[in-house]
Amino acid sequence: MKVKKYVDRGSYLFVAQVIEKEPTKRRLEDVPVICKFPDVFPEDLPGLP
Repeated sequence: MKVKKYVDRGSYLFVAQVIEKEPTKRRLEDVPVICKFPDVFPEDLPGLP
């Protein structure tokens, strides 16, 4: 294996684990601007872009 060859030569080895998570549903109430100015935004906003 190439990895073993590089490690034997003194190279550094970095290991990373990447996982994919389901994105959480964002709500209009979670947007700071809408929370600060609720009277500016209508109640019937279709959602976030």
